Amino acid sequence: MLYAVTFLGAPWVLRERGHIAIDLVVERLPARGRAIAGVIAELCAATICALLLYYACRVVWQSYQSGIQVQKSFTFPEWLVYAGIPPMMLMLLGVYLRWLVARRTGHAAA
Repeated sequence: MLYAVTFLGAPWVLRERGHIAIDLVVERLPARGRAIAGVIAELCAATICALLLYYACRVVWQSYQSGIQVQKSFTFPEWLVYAGIPPMMLMLLGVYLRWLVARRTGHAAA
């Protein structure tokens, strides 16, 4: 459950801009520099989320195909442990893409 709460709560915290941001350098930039830094950061974050989504899907699929069972207090398929990662990465990717589109169109992303 700790795994699920941590990973599935991340998209909400990101959407609410609740993550820690250290912007000592960025806040000293002119407005155009801050905008460029924001676009670069969001592009990097979206790219990383897309890569993690791809690899998480591969891991879930390989685990599903292998049929490995986790045996603790009770037995369950291993892929269930990883199944929450792809949707979470997809949601994070969606938040970053939404912010990028909002920057491009000039609308404020909530």
